[in-house]
Amino acid sequence: MKRLISAIFAVIFATALLTSCTSDKKKLQVMSVDVLDIGKADAIVIRLPQHVIMIDTGENENKKDVESFMQQNNINTIDDLIITHFDDDHVGGADKILQNHTVKRVIMPDYPKDSKQYNEFIEALGKSSAESKILDNNMSFSYGNAKINIFVPDYSNVKSNDDNDMSLVTSLVYGDTSFLFAGDIQKSGIDNYLKHNSGHFDFLKVPHHGFYEKNIDELLSSVTPEFAAVTCSDKYPADEKLIKQLKAHNVKTFFTVDGTVHAQSDGRSVSVK
Repeated sequence: MKRLISAIFAVIFATALLTSCTSDKKKLQVMSVDVLDIGKADAIVIRLPQHVIMIDTGENENKKDVESFMQQNNINTIDDLIITHFDDDHVGGADKILQNHTVKRVIMPDYPKDSKQYNEFIEALGKSSAESKILDNNMSFSYGNAKINIFVPDYSNVKSNDDNDMSLVTSLVYGDTSFLFAGDIQKSGIDNYLKHNSGHFDFLKVPHHGFYEKNIDELLSSVTPEFAAVTCSDKYPADEKLIKQLKAHNVKTFFTVDGTVHAQSDGRSVSVK
């Protein structure tokens, strides 16, 4: 009987030890995502243990606020600057980012735009040392335990003339946690994304500043996020119908009109404030 009891305790101890080791393996250095409080515009800074990724740069009028965030957090080098599309509220501050920081690579969609902000961005890019990567196919890369995938829409299937639906959609998987940044995709863009992608993400940057789309329920049903961030302002608040959908899916939603949304992950779980 003593041998049997000893054997049982040995199994319990070994199982506990294995569980502990497995858990320790999944716990990584903390990484963070900041969705900046700059109104109806996108500027998202992802800080991995040894790399920085920035998605969009806000409007021209947001340059001081974005630069203030970068200085306060001692961010001088950006490994990847991803421009989802060329609307002013996404590319407007890109020229200053390129002028004031060391940007190693700029990733952008494969279409032109006739606008002052776009032209300023292209001029600054030409004067910088950044590698320019124009995407016509999906792109994947890794930084340590972080795996990044950029989905490029099939422009031939984009029904809208609005370049919102041409937005690049970026996903990031860090350990057992995951983030999805949906740019400004609208109905056609959401259909396009769901045609080629599915699966859960812990955190969703809601597309197009919280404007409601008829198929947003399909996106939420596929992504099943625990947390969501909406880039909006007093002038352009999130649509009440969208908010109802987020509540129906039990998503804890944060709005940049209330302040910068800060998310963290240790590879095991995500926290947001």
